[in-house]
Amino acid sequence: MNPLTRGGYIFYTKSATEEEAREKAYGLNLHGVLEKVTQPLLVIHGARDRLFPPEQAERIAREAPNATLLMYPDGNHVCNNISYKYRPAMADWMSEQLR
Repeated sequence: MNPLTRGGYIFYTKSATEEEAREKAYGLNLHGVLEKVTQPLLVIHGARDRLFPPEQAERIAREAPNATLLMYPDGNHVCNNISYKYRPAMADWMSEQLR
């Protein structure tokens, strides 16, 4: 993780040390939760995300009963570099869900 991201995480988690922040990070997971998500779920992920590997998005989509995964090979973290691709797809998905 780059120093700016690491420092930001330490600050936002109100951790005293990098080690404490790392421990808090390991506690952030969706184990035992995803199977309880019954509403439709759209998982959008960039395969070039350097913070969260694609396997995490794939696991979320696999474990949530009614999930759809959109994996963008050229997308970075939060697909910020390709908003022109994922935003229309997200809007179309939402439109289909509301019909």
